[in-house]
Order: sequence, then C-alpha cells, then structure tokens
Amino acid sequence: MNISLLPLLLLLSSASTSSPEGALPFVEYLSSQGEGREELYLRLTLVEEEWEGRMVRFIELWHDREGKRASRLSLEEPRLAFIKLGSAIFRMEGEELAQSSDGLAALERMKGAGRCSGGAGRGSGRRWIETKAGRFRASKVVLGKGRDRIEGWFSADVPLMGLVLSKDGRGRRLELLGYGSRGGCSAFPKGFEAPPLPGSKRGRA
Repeated sequence: MNISLLPLLLLLSSASTSSPEGALPFVEYLSSQGEGREELYLRLTLVEEEWEGRMVRFIELWHDREGKRASRLSLEEPRLAFIKLGSAIFRMEGEELAQSSDGLAALERMKGAGRCSGGAGRGSGRRWIETKAGRFRASKVVLGKGRDRIEGWFSADVPLMGLVLSKDGRGRRLELLGYGSRGGCSAFPKGFEAPPLPGSKRGRA
C-alpha cells in the first residue's frame, strides 16, 4: 500500500461534511501521475459507525474499485486512522500521520482562498468544466507557482469536498469520475480489530 495517498484523507478531515443517516455520499476520481503513466482509481465515502462506544464519522479512501486496499480517517479525531491491505487491517500511528501534515496545511490555504479574496490562494471566477462525470459550473482556486502550483476547480453539486478537477505543476491530475449523495459502501467490516501498522513505533518488537 502506498501511504502517500493518505494526505487526501487529511484534507477532507477539515472539510464541512454532513449527510442524512445511512446516506453514505461518495465521490470517485481518476488520478494521473503524469503523461504516459497509468491512471489510478480513487473512491471516497463518508461513513458513520460506532467505535469504542460512540458514533464516529469516517472518510474512507479506496485505492482500487473493489476496496481491497483502503484507508479510513476519523473526521472528529484526525489521529484515529486505519489502513486495509486485503483482509488485513492496521491502525496507523503518529509517525505515519505526521507525514501528511503538509497536505493538510495546503488544503487549509485553498479553503481559505475559496471563502474570501484575502486567502492565501487566488480565485478566478466560475466557468463550465468538462469531466468524465459530466459538466459542472465550478470555481477555480490557485496556490503556488511553477512546479509547486496547484489549480483546483470546485462545485457545490459534488458531495464531500466539492472537488471537480485539480492539476499541479508536475503534470499530476485528479478528475471526477462519478459521485452520489447516497449509495456508497464501506470496505471495512463491522467490528473489525486493528493492531498497529508493522514498522510503526507500537508495531515494532
């Protein structure tokens, strides 16, 4: 499992998400890492389940279409996170999550730029954007310059973080493939147990 995809979960951890009970909103994306490279499938679902005697909202990220490889992050407790590799499930500890702090800070800047003109990024109005999921009237936000530039298009019609399309200065691209306000499902079984991820401080002998 490539844990480098975890920052996307952390970005969502600060997003405003809500849904009717049992609705399970979801979004699907195709991620391109550059010209000539294979496109990767990503699916994000909002799940609410009981954990240790209380109801907790989680964002799940599928790394394949069957959910054999997946990650899960609590919206209320960012350090409550899990990773699924086939039938094996592990809990991620502080050092794995710390690797994603830069990604979280980046989304905070982008969200701020979208809310007001004084944000760290800059907006350039709204326009129609064509994607594999259809055509959307979306707002653009830009962060950084050169190879560090990130350009994102957001629409209120898309659940969860509202992302329609993003691309960066390194040629990487994330495009909306599908979405729904209900119909998502979890890759994690009910009542699962999760030892620490092997290689983490707790998981070392």
